[in-house]
Amino acid sequence: MKGYIVTDNPNKRVILFEDGHEKAYKTIFIKNANRLKVIDLQGDGLVLNEKIKLKHFRQDSITQFIAVIKTEKRKKQ
Repeated sequence: MKGYIVTDNPNKRVILFEDGHEKAYKTIFIKNANRLKVIDLQGDGLVLNEKIKLKHFRQDSITQFIAVIKTEKRKKQ
């Protein structure tokens, strides 16, 4: 899974994650509120909307989190 920064300004950072050539997830980090939203673009919609305690928003941390979401999704099927 690869992530691409779409928006990065003083207010928010948006990263789009692709699985192969398909858009799979979108993350929105609202910087002043430390709020992270994770959106499953292939079905489940909003899967996370939480205030987080990260000082730095790291793309690799989100990639790991999305891997957990995908694993849990497979278990449910």
